[in-house]
Amino acid sequence: DILTSGNVADYTFVWTGALAIPVDGGTPEETTFRAVVTDNTTGCTSETEVVITVNPDPALQATSASYCADEAVGFDINNFNDDILTSGNIDDYTFVWTGALAIPADGGLPVSNTFSAVVTD
Repeated sequence: DILTSGNVADYTFVWTGALAIPVDGGTPEETTFRAVVTDNTTGCTSETEVVITVNPDPALQATSASYCADEAVGFDINNFNDDILTSGNIDDYTFVWTGALAIPADGGLPVSNTFSAVVTD
């Protein structure tokens, strides 16, 4: 989104710079790219820099829990948000859980259930 007006097809873009991956394999934090934009009709050029910041994924851990029969009533998977987040404030993230508490057809208690979460910063 460096072009403020006009049709992208009317310009040529030449980018320089590379995403700097740390030698330890960690997440790159910030990389500066330079773009030279040429108007294909007039030949005029303009340059700009774009800084790309890559944020690390949220730090998560698997967890498990056991419930007694009376505790399964009113079960809310969102109670585990704080358990899977290893750092940070849960209010800074959005949690979307998949899976459902499977209650047997005979009305008995569920034996075991698996849930998955997608966490977005």
